[in-house]
Amino acid sequence: SCGDTFLNLTMMNIWGKPEQRYQVGNETECKELCLKNCDCKSYRYNQNFSMPCWIWTQELVNLQEEYVHG
Repeated sequence: SCGDTFLNLTMMNIWGKPEQRYQVGNETECKELCLKNCDCKSYRYNQNFSMPCWIWTQELVNLQEEYVHG
């Protein structure tokens, strides 16, 4: 454990592709994958994709708030 917690941000857009993508069964599994990786900066879970768990390990830049599709 890295001792991290998450902020739940909605309607956000992260410019740039995630460094890692995983096939998981639900959002909890995605969150746990991120928490186990001390380099994880953010994760996104979207069940509509075949690889629904996206993980960013680089610093997040150009965050866009109030993004309709976020």
